[in-house]
Amino acid sequence: MSHMLYEWKVDFALIISFLSLFSTVVLSLSQRRERKRSERVRAYETVYEDACFILEYPFRVRDSVARSRLYFNDDPDVQDAVRKYVDSHWIDRIESSSKFAPAHIKGDHERSTFLALVRVEARKFNDELFFFKIGLSLPERSPVYHVGEPEIGQRLARVIGHVGRNLSQFSSKIQRSWERAKFENPEDIKHKYQQCLRVCPDFFEHNPRDFEDPFHDMLEAIRQEYRRLTRRKIDSWSSSLRRLQRSAKRRLPHVRSSPRRVSRCNEGPI
Repeated sequence: MSHMLYEWKVDFALIISFLSLFSTVVLSLSQRRERKRSERVRAYETVYEDACFILEYPFRVRDSVARSRLYFNDDPDVQDAVRKYVDSHWIDRIESSSKFAPAHIKGDHERSTFLALVRVEARKFNDELFFFKIGLSLPERSPVYHVGEPEIGQRLARVIGHVGRNLSQFSSKIQRSWERAKFENPEDIKHKYQQCLRVCPDFFEHNPRDFEDPFHDMLEAIRQEYRRLTRRKIDSWSSSLRRLQRSAKRRLPHVRSSPRRVSRCNEGPI
């Protein structure tokens, strides 16, 4: 019985050539992908500042109005003390709080009672200013209510022009919003908001917007997507973990349900 022997020879040179070719292809594809990502990030970065400025403009206006507000009280001593307390530094409030009491109040008990009242009134006033600054309804946050301001109009036109020139670099959501914003009149969007407010002044506190606002949607998408593109990997992992935790909590049975807020819009015909 004859035995046939086969000698297998490994061609290391050929294997190294294949590995080198494979690594070259992978590196080329990776560089191409990174180059496209960098171009996309630059396209977003160009309009990111303008988008944030327009979206934050209503809150800046509210903040300036809140800073100009003054505290009023029927008691002139309390009014003067609260105004000084609100404008003072927090260190002065701790170390030399007695200076806020008027000179005619001499007793220690009377001064401490007066200062306690001043702190309570100052806290109430600061809370009112805080809720005033953040208590913007959806229509007031839309750019269509502020497009008449020269700087807002210029920045919005700059965003629309840049997105149109680099449309392929942006997401499909931004592309759809841009197509509508390019030919939509801001006054028409503002009119839709006003129609809903005529039905109920608190309409948008209890109901989602049932029409498109391409100006607001485009700017908000630019802000969110740019932050997502420039987010570090560790942040992405943290966000993924938080989403998994929220998903797990939603699947757990609820022991108690929170009381439902009743909308004034559903109380009956207006």
